Amino acid sequence: MSIDERLVPLSAFALDPEVLHVNHGSFGAAPRAALEAQQAARGELERAAMRFMLRDWQPRLDAARARVAAFVGSDVDDLVLIPNPTAGVASIANSIAWQPRDCVVVTDHGYRACFNTLQRLVETRGIELVAVTVPLPVRSSSEVVERLVSAIAAQRRCRLALVDHVTSPTALLFDVAAIAAGLAARAPEVRLIADCAHSAGQVDLDLAALGDAGAAYAVGALHKWTCAPKGSSFLWARRDHRDELRPAITSHGETPGFGPRNRFHARFDWSGTHDPSAYLASPAAIDDLATRGGGWPAIRARNHALALAARDLLLERLGGGAAALAPDDMHAAMAAIPIALPVGTEPPAVQAQLLDDGIELPVASLPGHGTFLRISAHVYNRLADYEQLADALLARGIRGRPL
Repeated sequence: MSIDERLVPLSAFALDPEVLHVNHGSFGAAPRAALEAQQAARGELERAAMRFMLRDWQPRLDAARARVAAFVGSDVDDLVLIPNPTAGVASIANSIAWQPRDCVVVTDHGYRACFNTLQRLVETRGIELVAVTVPLPVRSSSEVVERLVSAIAAQRRCRLALVDHVTSPTALLFDVAAIAAGLAARAPEVRLIADCAHSAGQVDLDLAALGDAGAAYAVGALHKWTCAPKGSSFLWARRDHRDELRPAITSHGETPGFGPRNRFHARFDWSGTHDPSAYLASPAAIDDLATRGGGWPAIRARNHALALAARDLLLERLGGGAAALAPDDMHAAMAAIPIALPVGTEPPAVQAQLLDDGIELPVASLPGHGTFLRISAHVYNRLADYEQLADALLARGIRGRPL
């Protein structure tokens, strides 16, 4: 289908048709089929809570986990479902036996919530947190790989590195497999977390291959590009690091013999009473979009083409010398546009004004790089959405800017 048309009708989602939705990346959007599956699970839970929690939900969770694991290229034994990627990063960070002056490396394109999680290690464990700058524009993926591998390997006491697969503020695709392989060769003592919050559904994710390359862990969201209900994400660990991980909450799953035989599953599945319906509805989201969109390879290819066309449209319409942040192959289904705001305005206020006007779009400043807006392209978007966005931005005096 042409990028001038929606691949899946907006009516397949619960989205307000009066709102311009060009920010799928932040929170996602669940199709009605997934929301109906979630509500059915909630109904079963509330009709007979003890029966559901003590007898019914574990085999259904196991089945949902198996479907998710197949989708992201993981052995089911090495993956657990969690509320959000930040919870996964926190579990990893708090499961390592840190020594004072140990080092954690991140990039300046990383997600702020995960950065804050690691910052707590500075305050509570006396470790050092180092942020590596990735300058813009980026000329090639290999340039980023060499820069990050060299910077991480140069830190003599580095124990852990966190690198985004798809960066949140700048929407760039980093080759985390090549970074993992480079670290395995030059700094094998460093454990790499691949932050795959934006990966599943946006790119063809293969966690087993990532582990073979040298990554120790990965976290990712299912409520973003796979369109599961909110509160559904995953944590993957390579087999040699898996069983040392503990969830933030130690609960019944720590009891020997309680829950699944796989203790990794038991610890994270049974970590306190919670509503598991988002997990159980994740397969419905994956399968509904595959059916409606002609399969996930077709969805990913079409969304990538739309994101590039929308990026180019906005760069041209906003003017001001704005240019692409990186080559086309370093984008998936998102793009960031460098912008200049009218004098006296700040990104949070502009973002709030756009929300008041019915436009959902993130506008933020990234220290050292300036202010950007970030667009998303998913199955319910069409090129006309970004024409409408350009009109609204120009009317507010927002223009492009050179990097």
